[in-house]
Amino acid sequence: MTETKNKRAERKEGKIFFADGTEESIPYGTVRISPNLDSDKRANVTSVVLPDGATVIESGAYSFGMNTYGAFQACRLLESIAFPDSIVEIGDYAFDGCEVLPELTLPDSIIKIGYRAFAACSSLESIEIPDGVVELCADAFIGCNSLKSADIPGSVNVIPDNMFSNCISLRSVNIGEGVTAIGARAFAECMSLRSINIPGSVASIGVSAFYGCKTLRTVRIGNGTKTISQAAFRGCSSLESIYIPASVTEIDVDAFKDCVSLKEIHYGGSIISWMMMKKPLPGNEKLFGKKEERAKIHYGSK
Repeated sequence: MTETKNKRAERKEGKIFFADGTEESIPYGTVRISPNLDSDKRANVTSVVLPDGATVIESGAYSFGMNTYGAFQACRLLESIAFPDSIVEIGDYAFDGCEVLPELTLPDSIIKIGYRAFAACSSLESIEIPDGVVELCADAFIGCNSLKSADIPGSVNVIPDNMFSNCISLRSVNIGEGVTAIGARAFAECMSLRSINIPGSVASIGVSAFYGCKTLRTVRIGNGTKTISQAAFRGCSSLESIYIPASVTEIDVDAFKDCVSLKEIHYGGSIISWMMMKKPLPGNEKLFGKKEERAKIHYGSK
């Protein structure tokens, strides 16, 4: 009996704390988080502790006038969020525009992170996505200007469109073996990214996936990748070397357009397989143009 009472005592309700020192409770037993916060309250939320047992942070959680908000969208003073180990889904727009949120610790229970869930969290510096996450939605971290590092586990099937687009401080990205595709503009205009290793489990690199990554110097693509899509590395003006495996069968138009510094191409296959590759020329002169235009190609590289 005593043990049962202790377990009940450990069950914690949630709290929302405001800048004026007031607080609101989220009762224990609340499974779907959908706080009733008007625009004035949102502007003053400083900290959130979610209750034990909560599983979903709702998408489109609250409507006020003509506006529909994510659960904690536009809480511009929010500095901390504590998640229970029961959370499995973070809904669309959940923390969009939480401008001073500096860090996140996501529990291993999370399976899905919704559309624009953490978009424009401009003070967020790092994110480690838990190994159990299987679905990431588009624009989840777009415009996180202070984000410096990101770890994406192999449990994630696809890195979606615009996932880290315009994260101008992003320097380090770890993509886990198991990810099968990188979406359109997933890392576009990540101005501080210096290098990227793409595992062989990634079958396709999407349209403009790394467009405008102006400080990107080296790219290594693992054996297994088949397609480098249109403008995938366009405008990577500092790119000096790239490792392309023999598994690649198509490099689309403008994939390496304006890669003016490209000097070394390390290709895993033979000169014959290189010549047989599907390779529209426009924008790919560094790879397939005239001798005086091409970078140096090393065949049979590993």
